[in-house]
Amino acid sequence: VTSWHDFDGDARVARSTIEGAGYGLFARRRLATGDVVERATYSGDVLSLAEALKLGDDEKAYVMAMHFNVHVDARRHYGYLARYVNDAEGTPFETNVKFEKDVAQRRATLRAVKDVEVGEELFAAYGRGYWRAKVG
Repeated sequence: VTSWHDFDGDARVARSTIEGAGYGLFARRRLATGDVVERATYSGDVLSLAEALKLGDDEKAYVMAMHFNVHVDARRHYGYLARYVNDAEGTPFETNVKFEKDVAQRRATLRAVKDVEVGEELFAAYGRGYWRAKVG
């Protein structure tokens, strides 16, 4: 996999192994179950529920609900590497990380939910709400 963007830390951005998904996030070191993926944060512009609901479908792709009235839009924040994590739903891949939300800080970190090898793509479950909104 050719790396598109390299930052110091535990992960790098490269073309996803999911066809048509664009970019993905890949482990730069072996991660044991429970490890935090260093320097792979999810953050961005803070939106209220009303502001988030006004966005078009394409604009919502990078919006994470932190709390009922607190949403984070990482759409324009390319340096927050966790924005590149894909969901393995409907693919042969399995979830290997999870988002841990910090509502007070308006951000989320990634934690390994199983052992991850160097070069393996990171996948997190987006949740039923994300897919309900996508399918309608």
